[in-house]
Amino acid sequence: MKEHEHGWSLGQVFEDGGYSGGSIERPALQELIDEIEAGNIQAVVVYRLDRLTRSIADFYELWRIFEKHDVVFVSATEAFSTDTPTGELFLNLLLSLAQWERQLTRQRVCDKIAERSKRGSEILTHG
Repeated sequence: MKEHEHGWSLGQVFEDGGYSGGSIERPALQELIDEIEAGNIQAVVVYRLDRLTRSIADFYELWRIFEKHDVVFVSATEAFSTDTPTGELFLNLLLSLAQWERQLTRQRVCDKIAERSKRGSEILTHG
């Protein structure tokens, strides 16, 4: 275990290889939640936020669990930690921007599909 500057140790790894961050219904994540609720976890450290979840609603569900059990949330590659008010603000901004980006990408894809569909029907009508 590695000691962190805030006094907690980095220990058990909860890894859901092969599972999408699009859902919190993952075996290792559920095991992590069980360990948090049992009082065995003081901090959750992730490589990147989207490795935990890509859904704001799911993150807030996890966040409520973290807060209830005084668990600090830290991203190793993003400049925030929820052990400060500024870190919590940054996290909320980051989550909002990530959701906006996903929605914008989805809208662009739908627009492209509609455009191609329209062009395809025009070719069939004029051909």
